[in-house]
Amino acid sequence: MVSLVGGVIGFLSGTLLARFAGPSLVQMDLVVPWRLDFLLISIALATIGTLASIYPAHRAAKLDPDQTLRYF
Repeated sequence: MVSLVGGVIGFLSGTLLARFAGPSLVQMDLVVPWRLDFLLISIALATIGTLASIYPAHRAAKLDPDQTLRYF
């Protein structure tokens, strides 16, 4: 879930920064189109990150805490 939220926040902040701060920094008119494919790619990557973290978390949840903490 953290990767999904991070992906969406990163997409939105990068787009907003390019749209509003970019023209004021270079003093020119800049058009940054909202691209649905970039949004979908960032959501897909965040979903992959979320799914990739489920397996280790599920595996760790099955472990006996006594056995796990013995190695620390």
